[in-house]
Amino acid sequence: MCTLTWRPPSYDGGIPVTHYIVERKDVTYPNWITINSYCKDCSFTVQGLTEGQEYLFRIMAVNDNGQGPPLTGINPIKAKAPYDPPSPPGIPKVTEVGGDFVHLEWDRPEKDGGSRIKGYWIEKREIGSNIWTMVNQFICLPTQISVPNLIEDRQYEFRVFAENDAGMSQPSSNSTSVRIKDPNAATPPEIITPLRNVMAIQHKSAHLTCQIAGKPKPNISWFKGMRELCNSAKYSMTRDGDIHTLTVHDVYGEDEDEYMCRAQNPGGIRSTKAEISIKLAPKINVPPRFRDTAYFDKGVNAVIKIPFIGNPRPRITWMLDGETIESGSHYAVETQQRHAILTIRDVTNLDTANYRLTAENELGSDSAIIKIQISDRPDPPRFPKVESIMGKECVLSWQVPAWDGGANINNYIIEKRELPMESWIKCANTRLTTAQIKGLSPGHQYQFRVYAENVYGRSDPSVGTNVAGTPAPTTKKPKKKQYEVDETGKKIRGRKESVDDYDRFVFDVYSKYVPQPVDIKHDSVYEYYDILEEIGTGAFGVVHRCRERKTGNIFAAKFIPVASAMEKELIRKEIDIMNHLHHPKLINLHDAFEDDDEMVLIFEFLSGGELFERITAEGYTMSEAEVINYMRQICEAVKHMHEKNIIHLGEYVHLTDF
Repeated sequence: MCTLTWRPPSYDGGIPVTHYIVERKDVTYPNWITINSYCKDCSFTVQGLTEGQEYLFRIMAVNDNGQGPPLTGINPIKAKAPYDPPSPPGIPKVTEVGGDFVHLEWDRPEKDGGSRIKGYWIEKREIGSNIWTMVNQFICLPTQISVPNLIEDRQYEFRVFAENDAGMSQPSSNSTSVRIKDPNAATPPEIITPLRNVMAIQHKSAHLTCQIAGKPKPNISWFKGMRELCNSAKYSMTRDGDIHTLTVHDVYGEDEDEYMCRAQNPGGIRSTKAEISIKLAPKINVPPRFRDTAYFDKGVNAVIKIPFIGNPRPRITWMLDGETIESGSHYAVETQQRHAILTIRDVTNLDTANYRLTAENELGSDSAIIKIQISDRPDPPRFPKVESIMGKECVLSWQVPAWDGGANINNYIIEKRELPMESWIKCANTRLTTAQIKGLSPGHQYQFRVYAENVYGRSDPSVGTNVAGTPAPTTKKPKKKQYEVDETGKKIRGRKESVDDYDRFVFDVYSKYVPQPVDIKHDSVYEYYDILEEIGTGAFGVVHRCRERKTGNIFAAKFIPVASAMEKELIRKEIDIMNHLHHPKLINLHDAFEDDDEMVLIFEFLSGGELFERITAEGYTMSEAEVINYMRQICEAVKHMHEKNIIHLGEYVHLTDF
């Protein structure tokens, strides 16, 4: 079994989560299996798993609106016992030899597998034989044993197994072979005084001394790590009775190691170990990255890892502006064996500074300055204002951002907003702190705002300027276009063209260009578009197919008569909303025009007719797959509208024509 835990969703959809669905999947099978369809808590214990098999688990939150997306575990989980067999014990050592026995000792396994060691099993083998024989009938609890019933003058070797609740370990390495001899023939070496750790001063001599007795006198060997040492200018080995001394001359960094004195005679082998460490004044070794200014992006965790040496281990201090840095919510200070680490969490431009690292011990101190620069988007430009207005143009100025994000400002982007609309439209860009804005409509009021850009991105927008109005036009208004009317009194706006397939005019707006917010033009729509045949009419206006003169693309032009300023304001509000809605499942507003008695909206061209008319047609049967397809598209569109804080607040649910 295993126990799963999780946290509640960060967003519950506006309705409390009622329960969770827990599923599992064997990694060798493609299907998910529900193991709990109504889990009330944020934890669940899974039963019935097959040992040795790997599983994936996932959790789905459910509220009254339905089931949320699954949370899937990152890696498969293997069903197994909570512990493993131990690692092999140490190599058994022969500590005593008798006429028909030996005494063995060994080290405990380095890893117990997560379960207490129950004991050990020992095997023996005569030299020249391939057959191992169990020594003990019952498990051996200590890490030593006397092996009886051996044949004198024969050679044996031994190995040891460790056992815990998960089973037996792999065997240890074989012991040194031992010949069974009468105990009076020889006694194994005895360590009377072991080696002791030595703290040496650099470029001085270090001495390791021990006392070892044995019968006959044992042969003494000295080792540095696994390498045997010999008398030389570097090493001197002396013997005074049972006192044995190793002298290491002119010690330096590489002499720091573990040293062993091994005594051996026919009775056995003994050894003693100790370490030489060298006293050093602290020395900070600044890596190349931190020798000059080190750059970090805003929002990351900046990790400053600096190596140092020193013995005794130096006391490490990080300082900023004369204050000692302590571990807390923003900083994490860690000192490893040879590294000083300062972690600055979620860095901001306030963390741009010089950090001082100091290492100090009884022999001296060392320090280093670490320069940190946080790189980010710049702050918004400051104090934008309209300097002057002349006809359809104005001059805008601003001041540079208070902080450039650690990189030069390479561009400014200016946006305008025509009141009372809420959408902002890009109108200029420049590398200077002034810009001339053209193409304004006379008699209209505008606000402007500015973005700054560097290599790391674009800033947030500046505050908007004060509202600025362009002077009303003094020129004579052009003559209004005269329309012909048909026998019913309707305006004849376009010319008819013979069309056999409207589908060929449809194209994917998002594959040709990125839709942008629409700025209402006060010129004539006929200057930009060829108005073609009427393709639809309704309570609010008439729709014509039209051709954009600049590109030749086909669009739908919706002519909406307006009799009052209030009606125009409603259309402007619709344009403002559609400027916020750019989604493949929502019709795209391409252009807009305003005249005295009507407004024209240019939409992307769609063919195929109304969905409602299709599904209500006599003899048509809609499949479940079609319903799913249509509802998915509607939900995607509504979701996008809600993400833009645009919702339908009427009393009745609508699928179209909000």
